[in-house]
Amino acid sequence: MIKKILPKLKKIRFDLIFFYLFLFTIPLQKRHIFNLETAVTGGFFNEWQAVAIYLSDILFGLCILFWIIRLIANRSSLHHDQRSKTDKIYKIILSLVGLFFIICLVSFFINYSSYIDPNIGIYKIIKLAEFILLFIFVIKNINTKKTIITTGLIIVLAGIFQAMIAIGQYLLQQSLMLKSLGEPMILPVLPNVAKIVLDNGKVLIRAYGTFPHPNVLAGFLIVSMLFTIAIIFYKCRDFALDKPKTRLLTILLSFGLIIQFIAFVFTFSRTAWLAFIISLVIFFILTRKSFPKIFKNISSNKFYHPLLIIILAIIFIIISQWPQITSRASIEDQHGDRAISNRVFYNQISFNMIKKAPFLGIGYGNFTPQMENFTEQQIEWWQYQPAHNIYLLIASETGIIGLLTFICFLFTIFYLLFSFAWSLSTVDGGFPACIVDFQ
Repeated sequence: MIKKILPKLKKIRFDLIFFYLFLFTIPLQKRHIFNLETAVTGGFFNEWQAVAIYLSDILFGLCILFWIIRLIANRSSLHHDQRSKTDKIYKIILSLVGLFFIICLVSFFINYSSYIDPNIGIYKIIKLAEFILLFIFVIKNINTKKTIITTGLIIVLAGIFQAMIAIGQYLLQQSLMLKSLGEPMILPVLPNVAKIVLDNGKVLIRAYGTFPHPNVLAGFLIVSMLFTIAIIFYKCRDFALDKPKTRLLTILLSFGLIIQFIAFVFTFSRTAWLAFIISLVIFFILTRKSFPKIFKNISSNKFYHPLLIIILAIIFIIISQWPQITSRASIEDQHGDRAISNRVFYNQISFNMIKKAPFLGIGYGNFTPQMENFTEQQIEWWQYQPAHNIYLLIASETGIIGLLTFICFLFTIFYLLFSFAWSLSTVDGGFPACIVDFQ
């Protein structure tokens, strides 16, 4: 019996199963905080000084464990593109990742005595190592048609789930009491809750989902919406739209896209809105050669409903939320909204930190605990947050050396992605039609 089961178990990719579970649970803030009593600033809990383990951490740990077991069992490296040029770029990327990790370690040890709680720095280093492992796992394993499709669908499902929670929060203007999923407590009267203030003085909370901030939810929804659009796009291109299953899935995905877009608007994240528009422009440029076949397929099957539903829903939500949207259109503080002035405040603290430690920074993960030492302004308890600019944050904590390494890493990643995407966009079908197939 055991001899019959073992060969079947070896074929099951437990590492991928746990990876997909990990993906879906990333938004869920279900966790155990180890230093609840000490993660306090001004008598209030400070999110950025907490040391915690999340459900997603456990699932990812199991993913890596089974991946290592599989590597040992197979005694071979996993498949990846064998082209010499791509191999060299992968090596450069991994080298930059390793270098950045070393810089963060050096920065931590050099500034060890300045940490109020060194455990926070150690925790941040461990989280960075986790992100690096995730990056390597994705490169090595999410590189086939099947894994890319499954990953995309998991993200889409997670996006729709988060969007439904977010819409409920905005309409009710409070939490949905989903503490078991890690939902934060949000009410208009709470001081540290992200809000918008209308011209008539009315205060509205922004949608959170189960994320710690609306901006984080907005970033996640950008990714899930782009995956949804890509699936709809190529369903309409490569499949017979007269088949009931294809039509049903396309319509369901269209409704899923609408739900995500509504929640995306309810986050009222200006930066995310701009990022989504830019992402759409790039996507449509790379998929431009697919347009004729898509329109022909839609027209020949008279399958206009998804497109009409999406367009009408977008118009409706924008019109219905126009006062709220325009209240976020200004780049100046209005009606008590201090989003801009707070960013200027955090940026100034960052510049002061960079001036003091320009090469290796003040210590990885040490920005928030050290804020009061780099400003003469009195800091409210809710203002103890990292800089809202990732480049300034990296420069503050790891210095110019860390920032340059990170920028080189991003440049290499984008070079690889755009080179690959552009090469596919020049062939019939465009990107990513040549690698996405739902049959």
